[in-house]
Amino acid sequence: MRERLPRRPIVKVFARHSFGCDSRGGSCDCPKWFRYSLNGKQVREPANTRSWTEAEERAVDRQRQLDGIADPVAAKPEQTTLTQAVQTYFTRKEGEGLSQSTLRKLRQQIGELESFLHSNGVFYPADITPQILIDYRSTWTWPSGLTRQKTQQNIKTFLRTCCYGEHRSRLEDSLKTIKRSGEDHQRTAPRPFSDDELTKMCAAVSEVFPDSKKAARMIAMIHFMASTGTAIRDTVQLERRHIESGCLEFRRQKMQTNDNPRVGKVVQRLAPELLSELKTVLNGNPKYIFWEGNNLPESEVGKWQTAFRGLMKAAGCYVEGTTTHRFRDTFVDRAFENGWSIERVAAAIGDKPLTVQTHYADMISKRQRDKMEALPVGSWYGK
Repeated sequence: MRERLPRRPIVKVFARHSFGCDSRGGSCDCPKWFRYSLNGKQVREPANTRSWTEAEERAVDRQRQLDGIADPVAAKPEQTTLTQAVQTYFTRKEGEGLSQSTLRKLRQQIGELESFLHSNGVFYPADITPQILIDYRSTWTWPSGLTRQKTQQNIKTFLRTCCYGEHRSRLEDSLKTIKRSGEDHQRTAPRPFSDDELTKMCAAVSEVFPDSKKAARMIAMIHFMASTGTAIRDTVQLERRHIESGCLEFRRQKMQTNDNPRVGKVVQRLAPELLSELKTVLNGNPKYIFWEGNNLPESEVGKWQTAFRGLMKAAGCYVEGTTTHRFRDTFVDRAFENGWSIERVAAAIGDKPLTVQTHYADMISKRQRDKMEALPVGSWYGK
């Protein structure tokens, strides 16, 4: 007869539940043991731990011993440092085609986080704890809740690139939602220009800008933004082909990184007099209407923002914290006054209907109240 070879022992983990323990599957805190068959006999030996995960790891070592395999010293992979993780994050962001102003803001925010972590002895992403993130957030002194929200959002995005599993979940859970204060809502509330304010602004242009070409271009920008609601960034980079059909049609600059070409699409008709004015202020650039293309678009936008801020102060209609976005508010306000739907307004300014409904909720409510006041009031008191 062929001699039967002894069966290979297989180490398994089990728990010896204490009296009163109703847990099964090893999820309790009861002692863990090993069980295997050796030379035809059942062997049980303690794992010397109450953790199921640690018992599983020790079972691997015990299995190696029974198999006669030497316990090799596993070479641990080199751990990524925090500095390397930050560099990888920005390399990835640069490849996404973000603007230089956005990248500059991200470098500042993530750089400040990196400095804080280093000063507290954290040099690896795996060593970041929920408490240290909470301590870091407590150092923020910005009065704007919106700024704090954006910063926290960017930090969470960074953590998703270098932290994993339960560790990442714990870190994200520690950064609870930041709510905006009443001052935040007041500061970001729509502030449309009145007809009187727009008239004063146009009248002050020649005084603030003695150069006739600069003055004509400034007035054209006022007319264009107030009539179309186009953001300053898109106005500065407005191309000739965007108006050549007599309609305004382009995709917003802030939406260029989205793969869906319909996201951020602006479509609306232009008044003939506005179209004629835009053609009279064309500069020497063969592509753009307002931008000469000699510097970065972010720098050009900053220059125009500064110019409008000075003009608004001269006209007595400057509100701290907001400048050219008020032209967008002006267009939306007049569109609702003329009976435009939320969907039509959203298509005209390149926003989602939900964004328009949320940001201009008070404005919409006011228009609805005005319509209700114009309706006849009925009453009935019986006989």
